[in-house]
Amino acid sequence: MKRYEVFNELLRAVFGRINVKPASGRIYYSGNGPKSLKYNLTEYDNYIELFEIAFISANPECMERNYGETSSFDRVNSIKRFYNFLRSYRPGAAPDVNEIDADRFAYEAAKCILEVIYPEP
Repeated sequence: MKRYEVFNELLRAVFGRINVKPASGRIYYSGNGPKSLKYNLTEYDNYIELFEIAFISANPECMERNYGETSSFDRVNSIKRFYNFLRSYRPGAAPDVNEIDADRFAYEAAKCILEVIYPEP
């Protein structure tokens, strides 16, 4: 499996789609997914910010392209899907989603995955 394939699988697990990026402190569904990864520091930092918004920020919001309206991001279900993603590679790799630090664990795990996808950020 290639890095971009794992990356797309990660985005689908967390956000339900690959056409997502950070914008103004929100999760922005942009309408088109990454056709390729540039593997540069700017791109890496953008995805770190995206996962920080999704898993750490208070009251994360998302916004659909062309609609302009914001809605709440469903963090609990996102973490559940992300944990299933982790377990698909290694059973027992994630704690229970109801643990107190489930969001922090998800963020740190996502960062570790990004460090593998972007080996020289």
